[in-house]
Amino acid sequence: MDRMQLSQDNSTLTICPVKREDAGNYQCEVSNRSNSSKSDPIRLDVSYGRSTTGLPVGSIIGIAVGVLVGLALSAALGCLLLHTRTGRYDGISHKLIQSPS
Repeated sequence: MDRMQLSQDNSTLTICPVKREDAGNYQCEVSNRSNSSKSDPIRLDVSYGRSTTGLPVGSIIGIAVGVLVGLALSAALGCLLLHTRTGRYDGISHKLIQSPS
């Protein structure tokens, strides 16, 4: 199997990536022309816990809501500033003109 590799000194078996179906009993067998021998079986259990590489769903939802609220506040602030600086709102504008004294 391409996912299983023995170390150079044959002391360590590496399975990468490990899969659920890799669970089971493993034995080491050595042999030469005149003799062979097997080790006692070793049980390999593969446990799958929560993923540590991603954020929990609640955090993702919180971030998305925060971004949307931030965008809404930015848009409201932009409209307010535009109204304050130009004096225009819904197509109506006004100017202050100083009368000569």
